Amino acid sequence: MALLFQLAPGERAGGVEDLTFATAWPDGERVAVLIDVRDDLRPEEREAVRALLPREARATSAHAEGWGLYRVELPVEEAMALADRLAGDPRVRTVEPEMTVELEPAGALTSPRVQTAAPSDAGPNDPLYPFQWNFRQVNAEDAWQRARGDGVIVAVIDTGVAYADDPALGVRRIRDFEGTRFVPGYDFVDRNAEPFDLHGHGTHVAGTIAQTTGNDYGVAGLAPGAAIMPIRVLDEQGRGATGDIADAIRFAADNGAHIINMSLGGPLPSRVMADAVAHARRKGVVVIAAAGNNGWSMPSFPAAYRGVIAVAATQYDRTTTFYSNYGQYIDIAAPGGNTRVDQVGDGRPDGILQETLARGNPSDHEFALYMGTSMAAPHVAAVAALIRSQGVTHPDRIEELLLSSASRDVPVFEQDRYGAGLVDAGRATTAALSSWHAPRIPLALFAALLALGLARGRQGLRPLSAVAFTASSLVMATGLAGPALLMIALGIQPPTPAALETGVLHWAHNLGGTPWITTNLLLLSALPVLLLYGLFGSTRGPVRSGLLLGTMAGVSIFLVSEALIPLHDVTGIPGFGGIADRLWLALNGVLGLTATAIASRRDV
Repeated sequence: MALLFQLAPGERAGGVEDLTFATAWPDGERVAVLIDVRDDLRPEEREAVRALLPREARATSAHAEGWGLYRVELPVEEAMALADRLAGDPRVRTVEPEMTVELEPAGALTSPRVQTAAPSDAGPNDPLYPFQWNFRQVNAEDAWQRARGDGVIVAVIDTGVAYADDPALGVRRIRDFEGTRFVPGYDFVDRNAEPFDLHGHGTHVAGTIAQTTGNDYGVAGLAPGAAIMPIRVLDEQGRGATGDIADAIRFAADNGAHIINMSLGGPLPSRVMADAVAHARRKGVVVIAAAGNNGWSMPSFPAAYRGVIAVAATQYDRTTTFYSNYGQYIDIAAPGGNTRVDQVGDGRPDGILQETLARGNPSDHEFALYMGTSMAAPHVAAVAALIRSQGVTHPDRIEELLLSSASRDVPVFEQDRYGAGLVDAGRATTAALSSWHAPRIPLALFAALLALGLARGRQGLRPLSAVAFTASSLVMATGLAGPALLMIALGIQPPTPAALETGVLHWAHNLGGTPWITTNLLLLSALPVLLLYGLFGSTRGPVRSGLLLGTMAGVSIFLVSEALIPLHDVTGIPGFGGIADRLWLALNGVLGLTATAIASRRDV
């Protein structure tokens, strides 16, 4: 046996102490090798490294050409020699054997047909929704009153998704996706831009996240306003390669995904994949993965990498399931189902119900009951989408809200089985509003009153100007969060969308607008225009002047509050939400408030 590519002592794989990076291969066996170069290399430096590789080496995909991941198949002796040759090259990040990843074996899922509907007196009008006990377990109906996931893109890295018709492959779009929005993805198995599902697993996972809801057909999705980015890395047998998965993670992060769901895994870590996760996290993407279906405490990857939210599975009685992995790497639990029991008492196994492909026939569809941590992970991905649609875009804040709002109302709480607890969509969306937006309101009010106090024209601001100033500054800084929180405190459900419960400058993005609107760096370019107009333009009329100056103050307050309670990233400044972001935002906010006060001294 030959020992291949062992890490130096003390190295870690994405934050998990790694004893299995070294892989044993029989002498003489051929092995696929991954060579990953550093992300910061210039194109000519990447080409220089590539010249050192065997002629057969190729980028794992066209996308990987841009960042430098290469694959070559060699006899094991030649692979070891290549590893030794590149070991001291500072341009090379990793040389490792490529491993196979498979969907967890059997026992973990089944798909009996569900043919009869039951009437529903509550919730959406989808006729099979009453059988989705899992959505009630996560308090979905409460969450839907505040958020639906609008404007959020969730990448499903899996077997693909039946998102459209393809006569050549015999694939038909799932009918219950008729109102679901999709964005372009990629097929890393067949190397094309049509990631169709030929298995059924990925379609089921995508359905849990965003199956069309309220359409008088089938079942519901937990974040029905979210868009799905289908990415295929597993073939029709449910097998894939670590290089393709790493490539897919980077593709999703580089092409606008906000959340990544990976309902797949294996027992061996890959540094190439761990680095891809770190890349996604740096770009502000929330990464979620299934904890594994072996029922043991050994970690599963990618779930156990640093920067990934690892999801265990529960059944109807809120206990974790017989198959769900456990251990210190578990972050949270969510419904995964158990098709061996009928605790619900509805005459059907207690699986997770979604519409997907019939096994072995991609042109036939069925409402299938699956079980597994594969089914648990998309519940957490969907709740993350609900939170993000409320204006909380920083991945650390989203993770904090998921974990801090998780319920420990379970039969026996054990942290290594539940992590922080059972995901609760209702509590998470409430916390997103109250925990992160509420502190901005007194800050905005204080700053507005301070600016008013500094307004010393000959008579100060007129009463109408003062009212218009205060109202416009509060709305610009916090949106409709204030009235929404007041109504919630009074036990009244706010009629306004959650997307409007954040600063006005983010409304367009939260309602699904174009990405460029979301960058704080560009938002700051609006500030000098407002300031110049306020200082030198016409501000005649008390209401007009108050609204204008309040808008200036509101933008400035928004920036200061972002510095104190970071929810977003400043595009163009390295480090997602880091200290440089905070200093930039605070400086611009203080300058804006100062200029507002100067402008307010005029006789308005």
